[in-house]
Amino acid sequence: MVVLPVKIDSNATFETGAVRQVSSELENGLITAGVEIVDRSLATKLGDEILAYEATGQFSGAGIDVADVAILPAIHNVGIAKSFTPASNYTDDDGKRHYTPAKCDYEATVTGNVKLFELPDLKETEAINMKGTASTSLSISNSSCPVSQDIAYSLASQASGNSVYNILSEIQKNFSQSGYVMQYRKRGDLHLVNITLGASQKLKEGQKIIFATKLSQPDYTTGKNTVSTVYYDFKGVVSDMIDANNAWVIVDEEAEGQLKKGDIAQTDFEKSFWDDITKGGNLADNIKNSFQ
Repeated sequence: MVVLPVKIDSNATFETGAVRQVSSELENGLITAGVEIVDRSLATKLGDEILAYEATGQFSGAGIDVADVAILPAIHNVGIAKSFTPASNYTDDDGKRHYTPAKCDYEATVTGNVKLFELPDLKETEAINMKGTASTSLSISNSSCPVSQDIAYSLASQASGNSVYNILSEIQKNFSQSGYVMQYRKRGDLHLVNITLGASQKLKEGQKIIFATKLSQPDYTTGKNTVSTVYYDFKGVVSDMIDANNAWVIVDEEAEGQLKKGDIAQTDFEKSFWDDITKGGNLADNIKNSFQ
């Protein structure tokens, strides 16, 4: 896998922090998925080739053999909106005065996309749009709400990181790894499953695992049997017992009697609602954004 340098559109401002954060979030997310990332120095040359290919439809093939998949992130726009709220005061029913200082609200929005290319053919396999926001408030009496370089850089970085986070599971699912169920054990109330994925596949404690089985059913239109993959309703989480090529996964008790040797075990990167609203540490802001 090669993560190419971030492509910047001409109308993107405050992009320095955004570029750095997009690259960092992508690389960290792919490493979490067990993907081996090519050195950045090799990525630059390949990035130039892909940009030239997008513009002309031709490429020399230089650097194409360094990886089997390339990811090209692009930032289309980085904007910061601002609004001013003047100071206010009021007296409550008990005669107590309350004062609220003037403030400026700032919100950064980053938009772009991420394209996946299959190498060496340079075939575009997927394009995913991304959008992220970040906000802050400062006690300022200046109604013009000046945007300092520090504020712009910080908000652009946070918003770009959130834009990648919002689509990261869609990217990671392209690199989901599959193994098989080998054993089922119970330790008191603990239900454990041994699977054929381990440290060699970059499996880590806490990784979510989904399970499936293969079902063969007759197709009366063709007279042949068709094999379909059916996923179970339960999931598992990788424990701290990880060897080179196998690991023990903690599963719900409902898995007992359903999972069997040979069933499919697959890494899963789907985010939960709680993952979404706690991203970035600003719970209230993320709850608000989750309904937009």
